[in-house]
Amino acid sequence: MFRVYQVSQNIGSEEYTKFELNVFSFFDDIRGEFIFDKTRIKNVSEKPLLSQEIRCKQILPLVSIEGLLYITDKRVYFQPYKTTQANPVDNYSIKSIKKIFKISNIKGLELWTDSGSLYVSFKTIQESNLVYNKLIQKMTDIQSEQSLLN
Repeated sequence: MFRVYQVSQNIGSEEYTKFELNVFSFFDDIRGEFIFDKTRIKNVSEKPLLSQEIRCKQILPLVSIEGLLYITDKRVYFQPYKTTQANPVDNYSIKSIKKIFKISNIKGLELWTDSGSLYVSFKTIQESNLVYNKLIQKMTDIQSEQSLLN
């Protein structure tokens, strides 16, 4: 611990930079093992729309929460990496989604539902477009970015 303290006092040094990269690498390795908890799916008859979950960040006022987005033919699920909630996975029925917007400057999407909204950003624009296209295919009677422009 004393060695970690010494290195932390030299912010900006080459030694500190190497230490910081090792710490971030360690946490990335841990997150790499993180998978969506499929026991949280509401109904066993739901079929996934994507081959796997997608890493993203839920954007809230003053904070962003890293986690996984999992989409089935019935629901959109968001599972944070860390949580203290009794029910750690948020879910939104696809039927309840009324509006969906692309937010290009952060590679994100905002879903407006009957019970609230989900605002997420992705690592790449391709992931954002993939989720947007899969959701649009499953939804009816919805306002999207394109319909609002028209």
